Amino acid sequence: MMRAKFITGFTLLELIIALSISATILGVGLPTMSNLLNANRVVGQVNALRGDLALTRSEAIRRNQQVVICKSHDGQHCNPNAAWDQGWIVYVDANQNKERDEEEALIQIHNELPNGNTLTYRGFGSHNYIAYQPTGITQMNGTFTLCSSQAPERSRALILMKTGRVRLSSTKPDGGALNCGSSINSAS
Repeated sequence: MMRAKFITGFTLLELIIALSISATILGVGLPTMSNLLNANRVVGQVNALRGDLALTRSEAIRRNQQVVICKSHDGQHCNPNAAWDQGWIVYVDANQNKERDEEEALIQIHNELPNGNTLTYRGFGSHNYIAYQPTGITQMNGTFTLCSSQAPERSRALILMKTGRVRLSSTKPDGGALNCGSSINSAS
């Protein structure tokens, strides 16, 4: 008589237990992973703006000309009716009119922020642009606020000083909480 080979594998009960444990682990882990991804997106967006502000300042010094960062929805021209979260551009403002003309060099384009995040700017001077002088200073100061709808605890402020430097904060300049719950018109 031939010997029967033993077939190894999972029983139905073992399979059900393994799937139950996997589902529990995924149920606990996925929301945490989603929060981590949303928080990382906010950090990336804040760093992009911070980097573009530093680029604007350094290009003004390097080129010995006024360089402007302004809100732009088309990636070519400044638009006072656009919102900062629709995108921005960095360009050399050779004629110092705070409007990009076709012959003025476009240095950087940043497209619309994803995931429904909002970016507003409040400060002294224009809410539509920041102009860096050849000395690296601005004639305005203010606060950019990046609000995340998916990770509100990760919302951040970039506080711009007249010296042209920016600092990162999780509060307003006066130490108060960021106004991310309220609707802010970024074009005003």
